[in-house]
Amino acid sequence: MPDRTDGSSFFEVFVEEADVINARRHAVAEGRLAADRGHYLNPPAQVTKPIFVQVDERKVQTPRGRVPKPDERGRRVPRPAAGHKLTGLALSGGGVRVHWYSFGVWLNASARRISIHKQTGSRGNY
Repeated sequence: MPDRTDGSSFFEVFVEEADVINARRHAVAEGRLAADRGHYLNPPAQVTKPIFVQVDERKVQTPRGRVPKPDERGRRVPRPAAGHKLTGLALSGGGVRVHWYSFGVWLNASARRISIHKQTGSRGNY
């Protein structure tokens, strides 16, 4: 996912991220990702059906039914549909100590084979 400077909304970026996750889950389910890394599933029929991420808008119940509920600025708020199996972790702060702490968290997650998407803020990173 490229860095965004084109004024895209968070909703648009979230939908694009879900598309990337879905493509990766599809590749894993078909055994393509494992084969790319030199591993072969034996037999391939044991692969389970992937759980795809569907993105919806935040909604609230009203007497007229469920209606979209924008944020305080009037922008659409994305919500993954139920059963999405997504977890997010945000590490923030400035300075070299926070950088090394965040790097340690990232290394630990990588060692456990947890998928990481790294995004930096406007000031870049160490």
